[in-house]
Amino acid sequence: MITKYSLKLVITCLACTSILSGCGLLLRSIVDSTNYVNNSNIFRQGQHGELSKDELEEAKIAWKYFDNNYNLATGMISSIDHGTTTSMWDIADYIAALVSAQQLEIISNIQFDERLTKILTFLNTMQLFDNKIPNKYYSVMNGDKVDLNGTRADYGWSAVEIGRLLIWLKILSIRYPNYSEYIDKAILRWSFCDIIDI
Repeated sequence: MITKYSLKLVITCLACTSILSGCGLLLRSIVDSTNYVNNSNIFRQGQHGELSKDELEEAKIAWKYFDNNYNLATGMISSIDHGTTTSMWDIADYIAALVSAQQLEIISNIQFDERLTKILTFLNTMQLFDNKIPNKYYSVMNGDKVDLNGTRADYGWSAVEIGRLLIWLKILSIRYPNYSEYIDKAILRWSFCDIIDI
């Protein structure tokens, strides 16, 4: 379990980075002082343009994992093949996969909406650890808070996993603003006050 200190450190680092990089000071100082950019893939932009037939086929094969491990009742995906638990990290992965599959037209807009609506409904109604923040694990079958073995329990929380989910929820709200109200409602349920010492 991540400690209060660890979460504070992560948030402080993110805040400092965003403040400094807002004017480009941090990025310029790294580039100027290291000359590392020209010899690495740190700032690689990725592929642009259409996927090849093979790449599209690989994307369809990758999507099969999400189809095979989808629970219709809860709308969640298990963290391992045919598993029974999921985490905030896995939910973030699933949102990333949904966005990618919809953009690549592997799933229809209707399928995207149905699946996304279910996962956002879960995020808006899930039981919270100590009634404050997402639990580390949840049952894919019924959405209950569980431990790693699937036994009903308050297990703790992970700042890294919650952070990853927050990033994908932000991406989602920017790309699909019609869902932003539901995303905001889910996040506003969470209380970070007792987790962060200021």
